[in-house]
Amino acid sequence: MTETPFERILGPELTGMTPLISTLESTIRTLRAADPLLPIQVVVPSHLLGAWLAPRLFAETGHLGIHFLELHDLAWKIAALRVLAAGFTRIPEDVDLALLLAEAQEATQGEGTPAYLKDAAQMAGFAPAALRTLRDLGAAGVTPEALEKQAPEAADPERLRLLARMARGLQGRLEEAGLLDRAALYQEAARALPTPGLGAVVLGHAEDVPPVAAAFLEGLKSQHVVAVVGQSRPAGVAPRHHARSADLLRRLGPSPETAGTTGGDPAGEVPSSALSRLQRTLFDRSRPRGTAPSMELDDSVHILAAAGESLEAVEIARLIQRATAEGFTHADIAILLHDPGAYAAHLASAFDRAGIEAYFVEGTPRVDAAARSLWLLLGLVGGDLDRRAVMELFTSARIRWDHLLGQDTAISASRWDRLSAEAGVVSGREAWRAQLENARQGRESLGYEDDHTLKLYDGLLAAIDRLATDLDAFPDTGGWGEYLEHTLRLLDDWIDRSRLTRERLERVLGPLADHAPPPTREEFLARVLTLLATQVYREGSLADGRVLVSSISAARGLSFRMVIVPGLVERAFPAPPRPDPLLLDEEREALDPALRTTRDAVEEERLLFLDATRAAEERLVLSYPRFETATGRERVPSSFLLEAAQAAVGQRVDAAELARLADPGSTGLGRPHPEEADDAVDLVERDLALVASGQPGAARHLLDDAVTVRRARAAEAAAWDPRLTPYDGLIDAGEDGDVLQRLRLAGRFSSASAAQTFAACPYKHLLDRGFRLRAWEDPERTYQLQGKDWGSLYHRAVNDLFEWLREKGWLPLGASQIPAAEAQLQGILDQEAKTLVAEGAIVNEALLGPAKGAIRSEIVELLEREAQADGPFVPTDFERGYQDLEIAFAPDRTVTFRGILDRIDVDDDTKQVRVIDYKTGQYLWKDEDQFRGGRELQLALYNRAAQALYPDHEISEALYYHSVAKEKFKQKACPATAEVGETLEQVLRTLDDTARAGVFAPVADTCDFCDFEGVCGAQREARAARKRDDPRLAAFLELRKIP
Repeated sequence: MTETPFERILGPELTGMTPLISTLESTIRTLRAADPLLPIQVVVPSHLLGAWLAPRLFAETGHLGIHFLELHDLAWKIAALRVLAAGFTRIPEDVDLALLLAEAQEATQGEGTPAYLKDAAQMAGFAPAALRTLRDLGAAGVTPEALEKQAPEAADPERLRLLARMARGLQGRLEEAGLLDRAALYQEAARALPTPGLGAVVLGHAEDVPPVAAAFLEGLKSQHVVAVVGQSRPAGVAPRHHARSADLLRRLGPSPETAGTTGGDPAGEVPSSALSRLQRTLFDRSRPRGTAPSMELDDSVHILAAAGESLEAVEIARLIQRATAEGFTHADIAILLHDPGAYAAHLASAFDRAGIEAYFVEGTPRVDAAARSLWLLLGLVGGDLDRRAVMELFTSARIRWDHLLGQDTAISASRWDRLSAEAGVVSGREAWRAQLENARQGRESLGYEDDHTLKLYDGLLAAIDRLATDLDAFPDTGGWGEYLEHTLRLLDDWIDRSRLTRERLERVLGPLADHAPPPTREEFLARVLTLLATQVYREGSLADGRVLVSSISAARGLSFRMVIVPGLVERAFPAPPRPDPLLLDEEREALDPALRTTRDAVEEERLLFLDATRAAEERLVLSYPRFETATGRERVPSSFLLEAAQAAVGQRVDAAELARLADPGSTGLGRPHPEEADDAVDLVERDLALVASGQPGAARHLLDDAVTVRRARAAEAAAWDPRLTPYDGLIDAGEDGDVLQRLRLAGRFSSASAAQTFAACPYKHLLDRGFRLRAWEDPERTYQLQGKDWGSLYHRAVNDLFEWLREKGWLPLGASQIPAAEAQLQGILDQEAKTLVAEGAIVNEALLGPAKGAIRSEIVELLEREAQADGPFVPTDFERGYQDLEIAFAPDRTVTFRGILDRIDVDDDTKQVRVIDYKTGQYLWKDEDQFRGGRELQLALYNRAAQALYPDHEISEALYYHSVAKEKFKQKACPATAEVGETLEQVLRTLDDTARAGVFAPVADTCDFCDFEGVCGAQREARAARKRDDPRLAAFLELRKIP
């Protein structure tokens, strides 16, 4: 490669930490030749490099007066006294963004601003993008006047004029607030020179220095001794970047003579290892591929091709375990990332599994419990106390309940969740109180002594009242300080162990209260919620002997025995250059050649990859995911990876050859474990590998140590056994007599629906009445009427309408009365719809329009059919309940039923009664069906109930009235005959005998829509069918023969 001025200072290939340390030491000795105590300021590209160098420089003797700092920190050290005396300070985090948000709104209000720019300024990403552009302009020294001068030449002059207005306005706001941006800091530092006591400056890098910083360095060089050392990069990798660095070095002039150490292979010789070849020739276009003999990869370069990002992280953990077995320490290993955010969570999870301690420089996204608790709490501000959101707060947040409600309050967040769900709460403070108090009254009516559930209702009501009061106190308008004060009050009152979260909020938002214009409440909450949701935490340090996980830029200048570079796929590394939409490349070049363009972005990607590969001293691992985990799409290997492979082997490498060179890893999407158990990263992989090996007894410990596994295997075997087993609902009558008594009909209260559930599936009866399992019915906001609510609205409307008709004396109904009935029906539907909304069945009454229209049409047709009927029966009673209907079905065995009859019609002339039950669901009967194999008992029970209610009348029949058009208003009648009564008693007797024998087998004909299908599992119908020949089911299955 051609030697450059930069390389004459540094040596042609200064790589690795040993040459850098020796060069620094030699330079410092030269600078201190006349004054051994001369202060030395070593400027490093990152704090990480400074922290690494500090204990290693002059390690044998130690050192005094040597300080490691970044360039902007040096500028602050020089300018601090001057700017603080003038009432200025550096910009705290996010303050300039808040100022620009306000400025952007004002700057776009002018009449000349195009509508599209006004619209763009309202978008969430506009201000951050504009701030990046303004920072670029400030770093290059481009003034608002220069922007205005260039505007007429631009494709969109108003865009540049808007940038000029925002730049001028932001600078004015910063000056008014007494704040310095980075560009102004460098200018003030240059004015503060010379600085007494500063000593000499060693510039550890002369790259990526913006023009205003370069001007500061020139001034520094004129007043103080400045020496330049650092790591070199080949000129051909990034010509624009290199030219700027070389220009800076020429402006700074020669450095003191030092005895630098150079590295690299002798000129003209082919490096012996794949790593040396890669580092020496990567991106070197002067060496055409194919001119040297082809070479294979050796242990110094490893290419990994895992199935996806998560498995890639697991395979990286496996490689680290193998390396430590070879003698590497964790401190010898670094993982250098283009985008740490894309891999931090994957790597942290894999390292936790593998027991690898790592230092994540940019931190890992592990949200603090207090931060998440406050996030949930603030999410309720301005809302309507949505039940799900409230219960997520109550059940998962770390809340100071004793502080909020007192120690005597009954508190159980999980019970509160169930109680509020059972009460049907959806949202709204008044709905919370009304529905909880209604549910509490229902519980109180049961008369239990010392009922803890009543205390839980009281506790929940108190919690909701306190929550609503505190949320209502959060102001609608205010400044950053007022909003922050209320936020911290909520945090202190509600959240336990919240000190770290409080400190972060005060650190980030406190300065905004002093400098930024007031936000809206929505803007403040959005900022806080983003802040709480994006917390990262760091464990350990570089000195702890951990694996380093860092961005490439943060680790620049460091080197390690082993370096791993993950994520080498196209559109990730290199990232595609993104033109600045506010200042296009050609506009940037016309304004000032120093402004960065997409060509610089392309060069910076190459430099990042070069830095990552050159950080490896002995071994380099280049890794990429073959698939995108979320979509399963195949990923394209990075062009950088192909370049690196070509440099390592000395020949052109295409995608097929890369696949041959790559290690696919020990796991895959279809194989979550390695082939060899000894290669597992954790016990889970080890156990899976042992099971997959097929070796007899290899995984025996899984059964020996895990009771749940043995039970699961036993349950699976029993499920397919053709005989009934305890897993199929067999209960020992001797050992579990009390349980069986609760499951029987004899001597118990029941309902028609409960008896029918038993007849449909004894196992469901066991789960419901025996184990008392309940399906979780979570009330939620609904945007269309659900089936049960449709039926409820229909029944309410029909009952209210017929009550009104009875009061008017219009029963039986005549055709002339139908118009008035229709008008009354509309009012009834409107009122019942409001009730459904208040109960939370649907979020808005307007959404019930189509349902109300359909139900109105159905009921109007029902009225017309009623008017056309010429029978003797007159609708007389509606929603009539029966409480103590006792039916004897065997000697000394009775069951008591309770229920409600929709409608009772009476013929006063013949003293006959019939019962009508409205149905809005599917018509299931065949013409000859009456009991449907024992599964239908309701109509027969209604005949008995009607007889009890009307003892002096003859019961004619009970019938289902499918009063909906889709079922064509079909009717199914059950005559009140002695035969029907005897069959009812037979069914009840068989059910009670089944319960008495303890046989509760899953024999449902279909499990569709069953609340317990998750309990029974997959293939439940097929497993149940295998058991039908068990003799203990014979009597019960005889019921299926009853029509």
